[in-house]
Parts: sequence; C-alpha cells; structure tokens
Amino acid sequence: MRISYSGLETFSLCPAKYKFQYIDRIKTPKIKEAVFGTLIHDCLKVFHEPSRPIPILED
Repeated sequence: MRISYSGLETFSLCPAKYKFQYIDRIKTPKIKEAVFGTLIHDCLKVFHEPSRPIPILED
C-alpha cells in the first residue's frame, strides 16, 4: 500500500477524514467562490477565442 505525505498528515489529524478522502474517495464539496471563479474564467475564455462565435442565451 502506497501512502503520500499529505495522506499521512491527514490520517494523523483525523482518521475519519483520511478514510472518506483516500479510501472511500468521497470528494469535498466545492465552495461557491471557487465555482464562481471557474465560471468567470470559462466565460472569458469563450469571449476571447476568435474562432468560436459567442453563444446566445434564449429565454
């Protein structure tokens, strides 16, 4: 069994968190600020790509 330094540190701080994160592979929920930032980056990427037309949202 291989274990990383961060995994070992997680286990030493909270064995339950280690189990959820590394054994059960349950992902931590994203915070709304990170989701918002990703959305802004994706919008700017679409807006600045010259080869793609800007999608139009309809009601």
